[in-house]
Amino acid sequence: MKTVSGTGFVPLLLAVALVLVVVAPAMGVTLAQPTVPLGTTSSFAILSGQGITNTGTTWIGGDAGGDVGSHPNPAFTGLASVTLANGVTHLGDATALTAKNDLITAYDNAAARTPTIIGTELGGQTLLPGVYHSNSGTFEIAAGQTLTLDAQGDPDGVFVFQTDTTLVTFAGSVVHLANSARFCRVFWKVGSSATLGTSSTFVGHIFALTSIAAANSATVNGQLLARNGSVTLETNTITNGICAVTPAPATLHVIKLVINNDGRTSVAADFTVHVKASGIDVAGSPASGAGSPGTAYTLAAGSYVVSEDSHSGYAVSYSGDGDSSGTITLAPGDNKTVTITNNDIAPGAAPATLHVIKLVINNDGRTSVAADFTVHVKASGIDVAGSPASGAGSPGTAYTLAAGSYVVSEDSHSGYAVSYSGGGVDPSGRITLAADADVTVTITNNDTRTTVPGVLPNTATPWYNLLLVGAILVLVGAVGYWSATRKTHA
Repeated sequence: MKTVSGTGFVPLLLAVALVLVVVAPAMGVTLAQPTVPLGTTSSFAILSGQGITNTGTTWIGGDAGGDVGSHPNPAFTGLASVTLANGVTHLGDATALTAKNDLITAYDNAAARTPTIIGTELGGQTLLPGVYHSNSGTFEIAAGQTLTLDAQGDPDGVFVFQTDTTLVTFAGSVVHLANSARFCRVFWKVGSSATLGTSSTFVGHIFALTSIAAANSATVNGQLLARNGSVTLETNTITNGICAVTPAPATLHVIKLVINNDGRTSVAADFTVHVKASGIDVAGSPASGAGSPGTAYTLAAGSYVVSEDSHSGYAVSYSGDGDSSGTITLAPGDNKTVTITNNDIAPGAAPATLHVIKLVINNDGRTSVAADFTVHVKASGIDVAGSPASGAGSPGTAYTLAAGSYVVSEDSHSGYAVSYSGGGVDPSGRITLAADADVTVTITNNDTRTTVPGVLPNTATPWYNLLLVGAILVLVGAVGYWSATRKTHA
């Protein structure tokens, strides 16, 4: 039996150990970070060590807590101009002291994490969850610039920023949350003081060793917590809100496929495509048709309708993740596709004929007739010639139409359930007509049960007949019994 000598095995162990030594630190940086514990500071939108000063009308609130505190200095200059939406003040009291102690714990926790070293300027960057330390000891966001924090779909992704000295954001700068990033997972450990620029938009919890100043009209979604210094406000909005998860958006691709096998020559870009929610075009819609991979739309979860403007000479159909009418429902994070196919119709092909019959069934007490209903025939959402029209019984209303797809519908009419039948129509009223076709669609309206004051119920049923016979028999029996009784006593 062959054995492995000890002298050959030792170098192997050394090589493995060397790999672990090199890889382990890198792994430590990329591991998911736990959140920073806030303790009792979580209910404070503002907390300081040496008082608070406000000028202008400032709003402070948030469902997570809109408390304001300072310890040991209880001063709050300009409190009368502050709206405390759902918080209270703790100025120099035991609650503020406890929160200050928890702030020290949070500060030390954020400061102790192993960071990735990056540059001073954060504006124009997109950063993923992690711990970041400035190579110069300070972080800045230039005027008008945006820092994007991308959680990549993980609502628990944590961002920690560490500075040795200052944090400065300039006028109009923005911290933007993307892909499920949340303000309650963003932490700024500041070695001295933080300054938020005029009309800037800031996100996260600031743990400043010394002081924090928010310039005129700066907006904060988070907390301003200063350990040893003061907090200065000037017409600001500070929201310490619920840490809600923002649903990841969905992506919808709309592909235009054109088939020219009957002599026509249109291309995808000749068609105008719509994506609508509740009848209103979404951002980027309408757009010219585009072949694969199509036009991409970033949308919130919900229902949408894909359609196109009418284009003569082509029959249209829908396929992919939506239904035959172009309706599609998107869930958070979905990546779905709808393909609109246009197949050309030979020039000169005979038109189709569509008959629309209105059938009204009144077996529950209602009295509407066919002409009381208004019927539509539409192509790409637009009424064809002769539509709308009053409903008509057999043989119905006739429409002469080019081959293609159409939707038969009617205006709402209370008290009746509607259904579609005949001619290959689907349950939503959509029908595709071939050249020279002669097709009939029937819209049936069946009344729903109602009780009308002063009107007797419908007696034309077996149960009412049985009830009537029973009543007659009871009456005859009663008369016979009465007659017999009289003879007995006579």
